[in-house]
Amino acid sequence: MVSAGFLCLVTHPRVFVEPTPLETAQSFMSGNATSDGWIAAAVLSRDECLATFDRDFVNQLPSRQLVLLDG
Repeated sequence: MVSAGFLCLVTHPRVFVEPTPLETAQSFMSGNATSDGWIAAAVLSRDECLATFDRDFVNQLPSRQLVLLDG
C-alpha cells in the first residue's frame, strides 16, 4: 500500500510540474535503501537493537541501536 501510494504521488502530473518517470520511481522502490529504511524504522519504533553485517545502517540508526558484525 505504501509503495502504491508513493508511486501514485511521485508520478502524478498534478502534484509535480515534472513528475518522476514511472521507471525511475520503480527503480527507487526496488533499491536496497527501501528495505533498509523499513528495517531501520522498525528498529527505531520498537526501541530495539539491530545486529548486522550491513554498514549502510550507520547512517540510519544511532550507535546504541546498532551492532555491526565483522565478516
